[in-house]
Amino acid sequence: MSELETILAARKSKYGKMSDVAEFTQKTEELMRELPGYKAADETVRECLHMVIHKIGRAVSGDPYYDDNPKDIQGYCERWIEAIPKQLEMDI
Repeated sequence: MSELETILAARKSKYGKMSDVAEFTQKTEELMRELPGYKAADETVRECLHMVIHKIGRAVSGDPYYDDNPKDIQGYCERWIEAIPKQLEMDI
């Protein structure tokens, strides 16, 4: 098994099948894109929302107890919080 195959096998055991993660993420984003808050959000907030959904997709497709997912979600939520004052300053 090549190094890449080893990495991908390890990730599949933690994150599940890429097709399942992709389906969850894309279907959820499709719903979000229609909502007013998503439309009003800037690119930074939209990317944070995308990554949170992506990480949730990994958790529900793979190992929900793998702590990397909630840690990453926490990190993206911090970036989201940091983006809020910048948006407020732009609106003033």
